[in-house]
Amino acid sequence: MEERSKHIDQYYIEGLKNRDKAIFEKVYDLYWSSLYISAFNVLRNKEQSEDVVQEVFSSLWNNAESLNILNLNAWLFSAVRYQVFNVLRSGKVRTRFENLYIVEELTQNIGELKLVKEDLHRRMLEGIEQLPPRCREIFILSRIDRLSHHDIAVKLAISVKSVENQISIAQKKLRISLKDLAYLLPLLFYRS
Repeated sequence: MEERSKHIDQYYIEGLKNRDKAIFEKVYDLYWSSLYISAFNVLRNKEQSEDVVQEVFSSLWNNAESLNILNLNAWLFSAVRYQVFNVLRSGKVRTRFENLYIVEELTQNIGELKLVKEDLHRRMLEGIEQLPPRCREIFILSRIDRLSHHDIAVKLAISVKSVENQISIAQKKLRISLKDLAYLLPLLFYRS
């Protein structure tokens, strides 16, 4: 079997050296997908991988007469590795690695934001717990349950003005207890 493979390999090499288009097309069809996968596994870019394989076949066709190819398979894969190295060295895929860095940074930032959000939520709940009972109840109905001032007034049998006053008191007390995060309070309790 190995002897037959060497014979076929030699047949292809001779055909390429003689610039036989049918042999070139056969080699192209046999190896293109494997060479593409080899390039893509490193570059992770469809167009650049296709360009690498195209460059290898172009070089093979244009220089076959002068190339000293003993093993066609080995030569083709070595040529692809060399072209991939040239692409990497030229910095054409640098943006890919920069994008990976940006994704890593965003992932870290998302983790940090989640911790900040959890801390903010915990501190906000602690601030709400420190409000006087009636003030806390009205604030929760307004900002968490999202009831209108009128609905709260009806539910608690108090005036709308009392509801507004209690919400104002709650906001002032929360601003004081969360003074280092006061700039975020409008976003936390925004009612659309």
